[in-house]
Amino acid sequence: MENGKCIPHNVSADALRLIDDLFLFQEPERCQPELFKEVCRLSPRIHAITCDNMCKSYKIGLIREQNGTTHWRRFINSQRAEAFLNRLLANGNHRGFAFVDCFVRQEQTFTQLLLLPPVVEEKRVASDEVPLSINIVFLDSLSRAHFKRMLPESVKALQSLEKSSLVDFRLVQSVKHRTYENVQALFAGKLDFTLNPFGVYDLPPEPLHLEVLFGAYRRRGYHTLWLEDLCWQWEWGLVKDLLALDAELPMADRWRRFQAALERAEVERVDLSLASCHVLKSLNAKDPFGKVPVVCFNGKLGDEYFLDYLHLYHGAMAAKRQPYISFFMSNTAHDPSGLRAKNLDSVLPKFIRSADRLSNTLTILLSDHGNSYGPYPEDTVDGKLELYHPFVFVVIPDQVRARLGPAKMDALRGNQDRLVSFLDLHYTLLSLVDPKPVVPPEHRQFRVNERGLWQPVPENRTCAEVPRLQPNHCICQGFEAPLTNRSFYAPLADYALTRLNEVLSMQFRRGNSRSVASFGACQKLVGTWYEHISEVRTQASSAILTMYVHARTALLEVDEIFFVILEIIYEDKNVVRLLSFDRITAYAPYAACVDEGVQLKLCVCSKRKSDMLPLGSVSFNAPSELDALGDSRCLEKVSRSHPDGIIMEIVNLCREEATVRIKLEGRNMISTEQRQVQVHPFAMHLLFVSIKQDERFKWDYRVYLKPIS
Repeated sequence: MENGKCIPHNVSADALRLIDDLFLFQEPERCQPELFKEVCRLSPRIHAITCDNMCKSYKIGLIREQNGTTHWRRFINSQRAEAFLNRLLANGNHRGFAFVDCFVRQEQTFTQLLLLPPVVEEKRVASDEVPLSINIVFLDSLSRAHFKRMLPESVKALQSLEKSSLVDFRLVQSVKHRTYENVQALFAGKLDFTLNPFGVYDLPPEPLHLEVLFGAYRRRGYHTLWLEDLCWQWEWGLVKDLLALDAELPMADRWRRFQAALERAEVERVDLSLASCHVLKSLNAKDPFGKVPVVCFNGKLGDEYFLDYLHLYHGAMAAKRQPYISFFMSNTAHDPSGLRAKNLDSVLPKFIRSADRLSNTLTILLSDHGNSYGPYPEDTVDGKLELYHPFVFVVIPDQVRARLGPAKMDALRGNQDRLVSFLDLHYTLLSLVDPKPVVPPEHRQFRVNERGLWQPVPENRTCAEVPRLQPNHCICQGFEAPLTNRSFYAPLADYALTRLNEVLSMQFRRGNSRSVASFGACQKLVGTWYEHISEVRTQASSAILTMYVHARTALLEVDEIFFVILEIIYEDKNVVRLLSFDRITAYAPYAACVDEGVQLKLCVCSKRKSDMLPLGSVSFNAPSELDALGDSRCLEKVSRSHPDGIIMEIVNLCREEATVRIKLEGRNMISTEQRQVQVHPFAMHLLFVSIKQDERFKWDYRVYLKPIS
């Protein structure tokens, strides 16, 4: 922060060299446009489809309304296929697309994805003048810096717009480096600071409340469209985020469940999203993430189909003078290599230029966070900081600027270099259709306006005044004070990793109660190193400490990185606790061997089992010392002494639950605050940590442990 203003971080010279090596001199796999073949085509001018007589027979695939799968019908010639498609075009009995298979002899030659414009139901709007429409394109996992380095033609397209047509919010702070929380803030204005970081969630804790924003727009006569390049039959995307996913049900029941969830969320159409299952299946994939080098279909990039469909949708709405809010989420940039985003540069410039010609539409191009995986975020502090700095570009055509008026436009432009968040954007969009939006008390701490970015946000706003779910880094210089890596922080790193191990052991024991082991396939983590330590003084009596902890296991010599957030409260008892954590290295590869009941984000596993009770280990260069607890035949102490602190765990070797009472005394000491620990059968628990508070003074401690059952 400089004079109370947010100044973004500068990229280091080492990071720039790595960026060149990883991104600028490498190319992703590309689609091959020369392979594109078209047998049927739509003529928008005459609103008709014509098909060439180049195939011996045709099959047309449409979404079956009974179960959401693709249903195929065969036609013996082009005339019959053409007549069928034109009937679809006239009656609107389609989902915005049809697959057309072309057969020569008995072999399928190619499949075309034919886009069909929607038949628009005319609604009464709340005013004589057609309200402004909203067009949102959301690029998942693409930071502002990565957008600018990987998409030069798109940057040129934005720069080619009149200055009055483009608003560029240069200081956007991500809510979290995960899509769900950012979309929840954008659509629902909802933030959950109470969520247990150690919870095992197959589904989100609650659905995306799209109905907050979409519902407000529909009540004003708007149409709503949600597009995504994910398969509704698989485990990702809207079906999961609306809590409609249940893979155990028959397909027809799953489809009805999904349709009901869409209705509750006020999502009127998902149209081309439903083509994603067949497109991904053609690539032998269930989702477009890391294993797919590029999503191509019939020689064209998947995103091109979606952007072309948006053009058809917007045109159909304009022809009927109907307002809409459309949302398209692309996952092309969600890729561990960081290279696949370059493919967007072949289709995005055309979309950007066309957005300026949507005379009654406000277009928002944005992302949620940067790329979470790969060498750049794993190996550099710059990559870790970039993760929380997305982009928001707003394209405002002349007619829209005139309708908004000078006061709103001045506020938008003035906010371009102020710290903003998706919560601000939520109120910005909500206030266009809600004449009296209300900011609840829990949002007042973030200094948001009822009109969002249509009003000036505070010039001196800091990261303490925007919503950040931990773990999180502030995008402004100086908010987090970097600390030098020293042995003084080793016990804090050890404590954080010990807490993760404790949770891992407890989750395994709950899910595998018949086992006599503390850990299963997901092995105990052993600390090797810690780095990038920083501190934020939240108030005089407390501080937030962030660090990156490196760990391995006994069986796998693979360096795993965890981002941990510690809170230290200096009042009275000088207490330390682990607030939150996240995994920086990829953990999806361990899904095949994760133990029942264990959070995948905690798991480093192999099909080989670890020792029944892996007590002895060296963590952060501190060896573990084992000792029985008094006369107990069941309880074993495991302690690690550092120059500036000590960690002590307890392991129960028996089937009976035990309780250990703790009395800890000392001076110049930070410690955990628990007074007694319940030790479950065969589980490993943290007893206490005691750490030197001030390096300048002598530290000592005394501990009294007593088993009471």
